[in-house]
Amino acid sequence: MRHVNLSKKAAVLSGLLLVIILCGAIYFAASSGKGNNIMTESVNLKNKLQLEQLITENLLDFDNVNDAMVHLETSDNKIDMAYIFIITSGEISASEMNNISESIQNYFDSLQKDQIAITYVDSSYRVLGSVCSDPL
Repeated sequence: MRHVNLSKKAAVLSGLLLVIILCGAIYFAASSGKGNNIMTESVNLKNKLQLEQLITENLLDFDNVNDAMVHLETSDNKIDMAYIFIITSGEISASEMNNISESIQNYFDSLQKDQIAITYVDSSYRVLGSVCSDPL
């Protein structure tokens, strides 16, 4: 291996440049994490997640429901829109869909029916029905 002879001035400048780059990298890494502190987020996020989980668990109590996903859109600390995706074990009758839809709407007294989007699919993700007058 060949040794490169650097002058003292070049070695000092290279070392100084390396220190500046490392300090800059550490500074940017530290400053980018400031906005991700969970303690600075609104407490309403926790309530929203708990409500999504509660609705999901209650939907799983219905006989024909295999899985459910709930997403709530919020702004100004209130729910603006509810998106519910329900996977059924097979065919589901219109009366069963109505029962499930009414159960979901009971959670959202302040929302209009067009602010609650419910989609029913079977296990092969074929859409069986959808309840929403506000298409995306």
